[in-house]
Amino acid sequence: MTSQPSFQIISSLRYDPALPHVAREGANSSSDLFQTPYYLLPYHRERLLHAARCFQWTKAAEFLQQDLGSFVQFLDSFIADKSKPWRLRIVVDRSGTSTVDVHPTAAIDPLSLLIPLPSTSPSTVWHVYVDRESTDPSVFTTHKTTAREVYSAARLRAGIMSPQETAEVLLVNPKGEVMEGSITTVYFRRRQPCDGPAWITPPLSCGGNAGTTRRMKFFENVFTYDYSFPAVSLAYFLRYPNPYSRHVLTTDVIDRFVDPSTQRLHTIRLHLKKSKVPSGILKLLPKGIGGADKSGQSYILETTVVDAKEGWMRTESRNMEWTGILSVVERQVYQRLPVEGALDRLEGLALDSKKSEQTTVQTTVTFRSRLGQGKLLPSLRKTDRVDHAVDEEDAPPKGFFSSLSTAGLQRTIELIGVSRTRDAILKSKQGMNVVLERLRNGGIVEVLEGMRQDREAVDGPWKRVWLRGNNNDLGSGDDDRH
Repeated sequence: MTSQPSFQIISSLRYDPALPHVAREGANSSSDLFQTPYYLLPYHRERLLHAARCFQWTKAAEFLQQDLGSFVQFLDSFIADKSKPWRLRIVVDRSGTSTVDVHPTAAIDPLSLLIPLPSTSPSTVWHVYVDRESTDPSVFTTHKTTAREVYSAARLRAGIMSPQETAEVLLVNPKGEVMEGSITTVYFRRRQPCDGPAWITPPLSCGGNAGTTRRMKFFENVFTYDYSFPAVSLAYFLRYPNPYSRHVLTTDVIDRFVDPSTQRLHTIRLHLKKSKVPSGILKLLPKGIGGADKSGQSYILETTVVDAKEGWMRTESRNMEWTGILSVVERQVYQRLPVEGALDRLEGLALDSKKSEQTTVQTTVTFRSRLGQGKLLPSLRKTDRVDHAVDEEDAPPKGFFSSLSTAGLQRTIELIGVSRTRDAILKSKQGMNVVLERLRNGGIVEVLEGMRQDREAVDGPWKRVWLRGNNNDLGSGDDDRH
């Protein structure tokens, strides 16, 4: 580190005044990541803090440990016009002094920042090269700093002379593995549908930059129902219980209202489900931290926004238990997909008509493990604040974590979550199809009767008999009957 005495740590992010509003409309208001106009601000602050700790910049770390609200106020002081989008470059030096460079940026659809949208043809074609020389991984490739000699050299070797050129060079390590782009985080989309994330980045073990968007672990799936949007949206709210979701114990509506300005229906529900920490994750945890290996219960918070006129519905579901081990956020976008000859408007579409139109749903699930952070494992870093991650560069304590880094454990847990999501998404589709078929065959009456039968299958006939028997005993009193 002594060879780079005059560098600063940096992070670049987008300010977009529409982001909090779109997040609320898109059922993302419960996420701390989208509470401010600064895109993924908690991740950017943590990224800078990790770098400051790595370089042992005590004063810089103290500055970055301020609460998020104070950090937002600090950034706000650099925004000249809060009604426009801006690109920010946060610079922090070893003394804890921070400056923010602010530049105008083009307006984009903020929704594209929240969930991956269906693939479209790119408006600009980029030329991408692979560096012909390897780059040794170091703390200066792991953390984003103003020491950019290796990146500048790679761009020169690729013949890229200006940052305005629509060209990029991919850095590779001595093993021939792609690390990252010289000015971008590179994402690879799998050619064929798969059970894992549709978009992947090179693992941090390759030596690339620990960026912010790459922390969002995605599972992506697109499916089309051969039913109209009114039928699918109604089935969504009536999907529990069904033969494929008997682990759902109760569903309660917490809030429901129609926004008078948009005429959109907003609903917040709380689901109680049978669940337990997956056995694969329990094996990674110290004894006792995952609780008893028995079936327990957990709450799922679900928020939805429905626009009946435009024919779309956006949903978000997130676990409220064991979030320190693995936070799972599922977002879905249901969109009306008219077939040829279908009605131009939704009014008059029959719920039980299977040929009127189709409805497509895009499911995106993000995973984030906080294992090794805060109160969950306080013994790892007693001197750290509760809400900040343990440095990967620090030597782990002896015992359970002696052979695995915090980041390695987190990635393993997140991959287990991705694997389990595959089966959950399949069962969700099957359950929805059961409800839709009931709706088509017998309308609401058959759906409600099916729900009753599914609930009885969960509780078992013995419960009904036991209750009936107790009621009979109470009704008989002390009369002698023959």
